[in-house]
Amino acid sequence: MLHEDLDVNRVYRHPEPVRLPGPVTVLEWTDDTEISLEQMAGRRHCSEAVEYTALPGGHFEFLSAPPLLLKTLSFR
Repeated sequence: MLHEDLDVNRVYRHPEPVRLPGPVTVLEWTDDTEISLEQMAGRRHCSEAVEYTALPGGHFEFLSAPPLLLKTLSFR
């Protein structure tokens, strides 16, 4: 069942962007080799107020809960 769910998620595309009523903060990792900073820029369509915050580290850096990430999340 999980494989089927993942298959659906790979091909599903919402017909038009969904705008959120409040601000959005996008967290990026400076050394991420999985998702480029350019790909993250696509989040601009989510809200009138989109803030980008780049943190040092790679794609899975969040797993170690680095202090700078925790500090950034605590102010949101």
